[in-house]
Amino acid sequence: MFPLENCEDIEHAKIDLHMHSTYSDGVKTPEELIKMRAEQGIEVAAVTDHDGTDGVPEALAAGEKYGVRVLTGIELGTLLEKKYELHILGYCFDTQNAVLKGEIDKIREYRDGRNRRLLRVFQDKGIPITWEDLMQHPNQEYIGKPNFALAFERMGYVKSVQEAFDSPEFLACPESIALKKMAVDSLEGVSWITGAGGYAVWAHPMELKSPLDKKSPEYRAIIEGIAKTLKQSGLAGIECWHPSADREDSLWLEGLARELGLFRTKGTDYHGLR
Repeated sequence: MFPLENCEDIEHAKIDLHMHSTYSDGVKTPEELIKMRAEQGIEVAAVTDHDGTDGVPEALAAGEKYGVRVLTGIELGTLLEKKYELHILGYCFDTQNAVLKGEIDKIREYRDGRNRRLLRVFQDKGIPITWEDLMQHPNQEYIGKPNFALAFERMGYVKSVQEAFDSPEFLACPESIALKKMAVDSLEGVSWITGAGGYAVWAHPMELKSPLDKKSPEYRAIIEGIAKTLKQSGLAGIECWHPSADREDSLWLEGLARELGLFRTKGTDYHGLR
């Protein structure tokens, strides 16, 4: 049973099921994240690093240490119908599942090649950045664009991570934008999680990219349609409470989840990036 299945008041529940550690693009270790949340009174938590589970054992151990129920977690970047960029959260799955591990390895191999091409882009621009500059801890497996941003900040090229993302000299340059991450089909991502015995949850639906007004019926109709499509492939829940959604949005998402018979979850999407 999913631990929030019978929780009615998600808004005020002491949970955070969406956090990123140094094993992906966060600034705190899994233990530091769980300790921080324990001190804040959080009772159920998950470290959901991007496309990987390397930090899960440390998070689980920290949960035992600090008295927090920690769920196995991951966040997959996916693409639906070659049009909608969706993030799928996974919980309570078997990290040793052969299919899931194999797919994660494919994503990691693709990402490694992309990162090395991106590194060359900036080196060709005269920026002496190295692979080691991207590492936040020894033997780090995940490297993403936020790690480039953190490196540029540490090296003094920008004053903040956001500046690195916004600057046309850095991550907003055409060469960087052209280097996309691996396009994982959303329905396949859901199936990997459910096939590993877990629960798949659509993360932050209100971040869906569209020219439509996010308060418009048309925008919400798209979200509803996507949720129904994902449910047909095994989606178990919707992340209703997230910084990208105001209270009105969150309550609407809760209503949609109830209508579709899906779990309702909440997460901060904490990275610790400034």
